[in-house]
Amino acid sequence: MAAGRLYDMNHLRRPIWKYHCEWTDSNPVPKSGRWIKLDDNPTTAAVAAAWQHLYQIRTNGNILKYDALLNFDQTPSATWLLIDHWHESVAIAATDNDLYQLHRTGRIWKWNGTPSSWQLIHDFSNCTASIHAASGFLYQTHVNGQVWMYTGTPHVWTCVSATPAVVDSIVMSGKCFFMLTRGGDIKRDAYCGKAPPPANQKLYDVESDKQTKMIAASGNALYALQNNGVICKAVVSLGPQVHEKTIWHLWCTLGTAKFITVAPIRADGWGEHHLFAVDRDGSVRMHVGGRWHNIGESGDYSVVVATSHCLYRV
Repeated sequence: MAAGRLYDMNHLRRPIWKYHCEWTDSNPVPKSGRWIKLDDNPTTAAVAAAWQHLYQIRTNGNILKYDALLNFDQTPSATWLLIDHWHESVAIAATDNDLYQLHRTGRIWKWNGTPSSWQLIHDFSNCTASIHAASGFLYQTHVNGQVWMYTGTPHVWTCVSATPAVVDSIVMSGKCFFMLTRGGDIKRDAYCGKAPPPANQKLYDVESDKQTKMIAASGNALYALQNNGVICKAVVSLGPQVHEKTIWHLWCTLGTAKFITVAPIRADGWGEHHLFAVDRDGSVRMHVGGRWHNIGESGDYSVVVATSHCLYRV
């Protein structure tokens, strides 16, 4: 296996829970909600959520889908739909209504919407390290640090970054493209406000203290989780000339956690986004109105994923 590949299929191995509550403008902090168990399979390796859907991939390569709307009132016995069962599958990524999977061989596939029906969009590659989906776009990273964006045409990709560093994650805040390198640096595109980013562009440093281990973004905000557990937030202000001098407000701290994620803008006007965090004791918190609100008791939880409709923890 090539150095730098991110094919680790032993991440979670924990039950999957959903926060069961109707979130509305009049109920921005749904403390009255309850958590229901959706799955208790010890082979769960990773989860991905987008729009109204939750997906999981297991250590044997099986990929399953849970529909949040169809199962809104279901009990913990809610069923999952098996949509692929191939042992070469090692990673999934979801955005909007699209789901993608990466094979150990470097092949990338897009789901067609019915079980076992997938379209090959990238053939064998010894250099593909990971896939990332954000704001309707799919990216693949290479072991040499290059980032390629899928154009929507099978097998046609555009190189959007040639930064010589292993990429850990890619997120988008509005139309701004950010990536976190394995060394802990955060970089953004020079054309913030234009999506997708142009080919072979120069990336600019947002933070180079090499202390960041996770990033999340939504609306005009970028969040960074540092190695010491401190959560930092920066807000971008787009001027009339969008280029490398785009103004960034100073970073501010919001507390501590071991994992963070954001929920995107809601169509019903429920604010721009909300920040969620898993605390060091496993409790789940929600940041609303400048304050943290506890919406999940402590426990052996390490990951939360959120969409505009649902919140899950693992």
